[in-house]
Amino acid sequence: MWALVAAMVLFHVANAPPGAYLGLFLKNDLGAPARDLSYAFVVSMVAWTACVRPVGWLSDRLGRKPLLVAGWAAMTARLGLLALAREGWQVLLVQVLDGLAQGLFAVAAAAWVTDRLGGARRAGAAQVLMGSALVLGSAIGPALAGLVVADLGYRSVFGLLAGVGTVATLVVICAVPGDRAPSPAEEDTRGS
Repeated sequence: MWALVAAMVLFHVANAPPGAYLGLFLKNDLGAPARDLSYAFVVSMVAWTACVRPVGWLSDRLGRKPLLVAGWAAMTARLGLLALAREGWQVLLVQVLDGLAQGLFAVAAAAWVTDRLGGARRAGAAQVLMGSALVLGSAIGPALAGLVVADLGYRSVFGLLAGVGTVATLVVICAVPGDRAPSPAEEDTRGS
């Protein structure tokens, strides 16, 4: 459990700063029009919304861990691609990965934590753990990035955050256990 909590905090340490710096990066470094920031968030939200239901379906069929790994890997790839982007339109395309990563995180992590805590009757406790990890990581990430962004620049900060994302992904791969075996009652409900 605590390995996933650590990975969730690291997910948001890496993924939160671009929320603060993406508009500045688009405007100052790429010379993109101001409307591109709005488009970047719309692209992310549309991708997130589109993937949630399929992720839930896949989570029940493939298990939670493969989707956890995919979510953390998508977040890391997004950060690496942001560091490499040279045009505003490239950032807009990369934002699809942001929505995918967020959707995978929201569904697969919630399902994994809920399973570990004993099922749907403990969904509230699962949300507390997830929300706490989100808030903690989302506070630490921008605070630390803010210390170095003036010296490194947006592109290098995104690259550094991709490194944090890589560590977080490795934590999920190496330290987060796979799915627990479903009970017979759960097995019956998965088929319906």
